[in-house]
Amino acid sequence: AKQSVTMIGQPTSQFLAATVMRQTPVVSPVDRLWWLEDGWDGGRAERLSKTVLRNACTVWKLVKELTPNDLPRVNPSPDAYVVFSWSDHYPQKELQLSVLDKKKLSCDWVLRGNIGKSSGKCDNTESLKIVLSQYQDFDDGQ
Repeated sequence: AKQSVTMIGQPTSQFLAATVMRQTPVVSPVDRLWWLEDGWDGGRAERLSKTVLRNACTVWKLVKELTPNDLPRVNPSPDAYVVFSWSDHYPQKELQLSVLDKKKLSCDWVLRGNIGKSSGKCDNTESLKIVLSQYQDFDDGQ
């Protein structure tokens, strides 16, 4: 949806740039997290580490490839990790994936729904693919 912006006293080029920025879709929801500063939550949250953000970018690329029609919400956590949350099918099924601050890819995950709950850790893209596949295969009652 196009946003209407009125900028009084701004040069035309700045006005156009602001309008284009509001209309340009973000390539990845992780992109907006790079700019968070200390205290971004209004409290004591620290900025996210470059390692967490790089790993979150890796996860996003894989998620976009494997679940293009069921993309998650992506949010920062005050505990310095990034949360990918698939909850559109709740309570039938839900997946929460937390990208942790480790040198290599490391995620905690919880999958729950009508037929139970499971959880675990992923430490590489292959194990992440398995979790995403389990989520897709999880009976959502449809």
